[in-house]
Amino acid sequence: MQAQNAPSMPQMQNPLSNLRDIHVPDMPGFWPLAPGWWISALLLIIIIAASVYFTRHYRQQTAFKRAAFAQLKRMSEDYDDDLDFIQQLNQLLKQTALSVSPRHDISRLNGEAWLVYLDKKYDDNTVFSQGIGQVFGAGPYLATLPAIERVPLIALVNSWIKKQSKGADAC
Repeated sequence: MQAQNAPSMPQMQNPLSNLRDIHVPDMPGFWPLAPGWWISALLLIIIIAASVYFTRHYRQQTAFKRAAFAQLKRMSEDYDDDLDFIQQLNQLLKQTALSVSPRHDISRLNGEAWLVYLDKKYDDNTVFSQGIGQVFGAGPYLATLPAIERVPLIALVNSWIKKQSKGADAC
């Protein structure tokens, strides 16, 4: 009976019973963006703008070539007379040369000087002044022209146009 008369001991409570349940934080929102996303977006905008700028610049710099190639293609199909054909090819060469060189350098050229210019703009080759391109020196001004081979002339003019670029006038 002694146990009954003894002062009762306070019951020990579980210390974990006062803790609250686990609290999961809210998912982070999409906005505001982290700095890395801002940098990525800025770089993407810069890359797109630079691509558009350089593509437009390239297309503007090579527009004369596209026009010359289209005209060359039409000419290869349109002209039956060799003299007209040579005159038109020579005119196409002059127009292309005027697109890449100052007018005062090109407009006065004819004959041998014109052939030398064409050679210089064709990697210092002599295909115009001493080869099949000689026909562009005096041919356009002749009343009659000996028979010519059109395919090699068209190929020569085509490759000459390909080698031209604006702003790279070495003559």
